[in-house]
Amino acid sequence: MEQFLTIQAFSERVGIAKSAIRYYESEGLLGAVKRNASGYRLYEEGQVEIVRLIASLRMADIAITDIKRYVNEASEIERQQMMSEWIRTIKMNRTY
Repeated sequence: MEQFLTIQAFSERVGIAKSAIRYYESEGLLGAVKRNASGYRLYEEGQVEIVRLIASLRMADIAITDIKRYVNEASEIERQQMMSEWIRTIKMNRTY
């Protein structure tokens, strides 16, 4: 049986503000978020890595629309191409 995390516990686990997590959810980046009988959000362990990835991409100034395309892309080849392009762009934009 899978254990679910409240938004507070999830926020502490991933090190990201609850408001950012809610925003990612509202933008469709987290897929379906479960709710308990009281309506509180419940997050799965498997969502930890995706939220960390989203936060990292945002720190690299990747647009939410591009991240949304990435997380919703079924083709691993396409995802790898997107990531490679972002890495190239980040390297080109680095200032020393």
